[in-house]
Amino acid sequence: MFYKYIPLSSINRVKKTNNISYFKKLELISKILRLNILYTIQLAGSGHLGSSLSALDIFLCCSEYLKNKKGNLFSSKGHDIPALYNIMSINNKLDFKKLHTLRKLDGLPGHPDIKTKNILFNTGSLGMGISKINGLCFANIFSKKKEKNIVVVGDGELQEGQNWEAFMFLQNNKKISPLIFVDSNKIQSDTWVNKVKDYSKLKNKIKSFNLNYKEINGHNKSKIFQSIKEHFKKNNGATIILANTIKGKGFSITESRKFKKNMNFYPFHSGSLQENLYENATEEVLKEINNFCKLKKIKPPEVKNYN
Repeated sequence: MFYKYIPLSSINRVKKTNNISYFKKLELISKILRLNILYTIQLAGSGHLGSSLSALDIFLCCSEYLKNKKGNLFSSKGHDIPALYNIMSINNKLDFKKLHTLRKLDGLPGHPDIKTKNILFNTGSLGMGISKINGLCFANIFSKKKEKNIVVVGDGELQEGQNWEAFMFLQNNKKISPLIFVDSNKIQSDTWVNKVKDYSKLKNKIKSFNLNYKEINGHNKSKIFQSIKEHFKKNNGATIILANTIKGKGFSITESRKFKKNMNFYPFHSGSLQENLYENATEEVLKEINNFCKLKKIKPPEVKNYN
């Protein structure tokens, strides 16, 4: 069985092209990285596909914003690390060749680990990311660093009580300004968040802490990017951005919008795909990439096989 991915050389060529607008370029890179995320998980035989695909556009835009600035981006939920690894690999934060080693002996761990270059915090235990970014921002004050710090948390992860203690801390400490993205794909693990613990009035709860709040489409790259810029321009305390996303975004078979409200099991939270589903998903995204390139009159990226 051959697994397909797009090499770094082709991604770099896309990044350098001047034939398309900035956000169209990000759209193409997003499609390419969806293929590569699927590849890394399929090659590993395990990993968390659904949440990696829902968080990808958030990671991509945050990374782009921080590219020439001092700051940090990390994941609190952690199991979306295949997406973050892929983002890091195209920004000289991680050796691209390491993507072939996900969840293998002496390879990339399945959750963020500080032994990996440019990984700031371990994750695995949920609900700790907001506390960590609070501490990081406070440390910046004492070390006189002016950093722009961003964390991505999961909507299911917000059921952990430590998050709410961290929000209370931010309520009384407006001198720090962390940016907190909630990847709101509405599914935790393999079922609906509101079937486990319903906090449908999340907006009201966050606003009750007198914190900045915004709700956006978590796949609209211009909206994500603009929200990041607005937060750090205002710099008036923490901002929580609820990013509405689709779990499994990018492949019709895995997208949670196909997961009916009366169904209790979302099957693509973790693990690799069956071979026929993998082949169909790969064919689908490559067709999208090629059609996009044809429409924009740019050379399609090279596709490599790994077996």
